[in-house]
Amino acid sequence: SVLTLIDKKNRQRTRELKMFSLDKADVEKSIVYFLAPADVKGTAYMSFDWEEENREDDSWLYLPALQQVKRVAASDESGAFM
Repeated sequence: SVLTLIDKKNRQRTRELKMFSLDKADVEKSIVYFLAPADVKGTAYMSFDWEEENREDDSWLYLPALQQVKRVAASDESGAFM
């Protein structure tokens, strides 16, 4: 898949990615692998979208340059991080 990002000045950037998801009764799990361009290649984003309203969704971002997994706080999910 290709994701096109457009900023307020109408500049476009593209990301090539592969997405997988699994739907269970209590949670939807998904993972996105970024394949291109080179500056994001190898990055992965995983999220668990819980059905329970009182349970926060869980998200993680794997950054290959740091070889680290970072948890994305639910309160930060509306902001840009890629």
